[in-house]
Parts: sequence; structure tokens; C-alpha cells
Amino acid sequence: MGSEVLIYGYGLVCLSMLAFNLIYSLYLRGAGRRTRRRKEHMAAVVVPALSGSRVPEGHTERMADMLRQVKDLLALDDYLQTLPEEIAGEYITRIAGIFPGLAKYYDGRDDMFCAYFSHFVQRWGRYMAGERRKLAQTISLYANKNSLYCRINALKALCTLGDAGVLLDALVYLAAENEEDFPINDKIVVELLLKFEGDSREFIELIWDRFERFPPLHQRALLDYIRFKSGDYSDKMLEILTDTGRDKELRLSAIRYFTRYPDERARTSLLGFVSDKDPANWEYAAIAASALAEYPGEDSVDVLSEAMHSGNWYVRSNSAESLEKLGFRYEDLLGKAAAEDRYAREMLTYRLETRMLNAERDKAKEAAKA
Repeated sequence: MGSEVLIYGYGLVCLSMLAFNLIYSLYLRGAGRRTRRRKEHMAAVVVPALSGSRVPEGHTERMADMLRQVKDLLALDDYLQTLPEEIAGEYITRIAGIFPGLAKYYDGRDDMFCAYFSHFVQRWGRYMAGERRKLAQTISLYANKNSLYCRINALKALCTLGDAGVLLDALVYLAAENEEDFPINDKIVVELLLKFEGDSREFIELIWDRFERFPPLHQRALLDYIRFKSGDYSDKMLEILTDTGRDKELRLSAIRYFTRYPDERARTSLLGFVSDKDPANWEYAAIAASALAEYPGEDSVDVLSEAMHSGNWYVRSNSAESLEKLGFRYEDLLGKAAAEDRYAREMLTYRLETRMLNAERDKAKEAAKA
């Protein structure tokens, strides 16, 4: 009897799973139709407000009520994307006054709803005119929520709204709350900041003013952003480069800055890094060796040639590449720098073989195109 109950129970579970899968499959099939109907309904509401000098009476209030539903918010987003950008943007500008209130409303809801609203603002926030400041202040609160998805979307929205002060305040808060473990990867932060649509110079000035409020990991992300945006901050970068008390990653960021924006004042430090034979400092030597490709001169050639004898593969590789950029052929270096050094000889042979393989690959691509 016990075995029969077990078999019947197992059969019941299987039937339940089949029923659930059937019902869920039917639900998914209907999801596309429901989304299409919502979009069509949203279009019927919005179209009368697209023409004329002002929106119809009561339209703004109706939209404020409708957009409290995430499904309607997404339907509006989908519909606006079917319109020419200037028409969709003008419509958002006309109803911009409802969005600060909606931002406060969504702040009291689940984190995922805040993420959806932030996504909408990221796409259309540039058209919200005079409401952008108030909107940014509320959305900055979303960056404090537990959901990582919500935090990222909130930062994206703040970048679109372009308020430098509010965005940096949000970043300062995130750094203060997570001194040991930043919840968003620093590379993602850099990518987000590069989408900032406000005054980048004002934003960078604020970064320098509040720079010491951030722990080193976050400081590195901010330095990377500055490097991608402007070459006007060599003085401050030089201070970081020459400050031996600074975190290693910050000094490496400064080296990369002076690779992108060569400055003769950095030459001495770069030469010193490459000349340092301490194995513990190989990262400084390797990155500085790449930087010296932008600093032609006999001193650079001498230091790079000597670095070809380094025991570190990356130092040798970057030195060989920089020497080539400075006009030296690998064939000549094989006889000059590598005659009695196996490390240097192996590296130059590797670089030569890599270059030959790349050339063959390029020829094959050209032949395939032809």
C-alpha cells in the first residue's frame, strides 16, 4: 500500500508540473498581445497631444495617473521610440512637470519599479527641461537601494540628467557605505560616467574638490574618467605620479594619463620606473615602458634597451613594442640588445613571429574580401 501511495503521489506531482507548464506557456503567448494592446492604447492617448501648441486639457493629469503603472510606463517608452526623436522629445518636454512627482511615488515602491523608472529617465531625461534638478535629487535616492540593478540604472539616469553635484553626491554615498567592497565594478562606473551629459569640466572640477572623500579603488575609477575626457589636468596628475605615498593603482593611472597626454615633466619619473630593477615594482616598469613610446629621445632608447634584459615578460614585451614605435627594427635589436641575452632574444623573436602572423592574417582577410 505504501508503494502505491508513493507512485500516485509521484504521478500527481508530474501532472501538476505539466499543468503549470501548459498554463505558463499560454500566459507567455498572450504576453505579446497584451503588450501590443497597451502600446496601442498608449498611442491613442498620446497622439492628440502631439499636435498643437499645448496639450489637451486634462491630458497631463491623466498621464500622471497612468504612468504610476510600470506597464504603462514601459508602453509609453516603446511607443515614443517609434516616433522621430524630435517629436518624442517635444512631447516629453510638454509633460515634464509630472516626472518629479512620479519619481517620489516610485521611491516608495519596490526596488525593481525604481529601476524601471530610472531606465525611462535615462532614455528621455534630457528632454525634461527645468524639472531635471528636482528629478535628479529624488533619483539619487534610488542609488542607495539594495538592488544593484536599481543602483546602476539610477546612476545612468543621473548621467542623462546631467547634474554634476547630485551625481557626485550619489557616488560619494556609495563609496562611504562600501569602503571595503564597492558594489559596482570600477570599470562599469567609468563607462557610466563617460555618458554624463552635463558640463564635463564642471564635473571634473567637483571630482578634484571631493577626491579625498573616496577610497583608492573609487579614486582610480575617477582618474580613468578624467583621462578619457581631458588632457588639462597634468599638474594634478603629476602630483599623484610623484607622490610615493599614494596607492599604487593611482600612480599607475597617472602613468597612463601621461601616455595619452605626453608631458616632458613626467619624463624623469617614467625613466625612473623603467630603470627600477626591483621585481616587486614590475607593474610600474611595464606600464611606464609603454608610455616611453611617446617620449622620443636618447635617454628613452637607452632605458628601454636596458629593460629588454628584464626578467619580467611584460617589461620586455612593452619595451620591445616601444622601441619599435620609436623607429627601431626588431631585426636590428636582435643583433644589438639580444646578442648575449636569452630573455631579450626570446622576446624579440616572439614579437617578430607575432608581427608575421598578424600580417598573414591581414592578407587572408583582404583575400577573402576580394
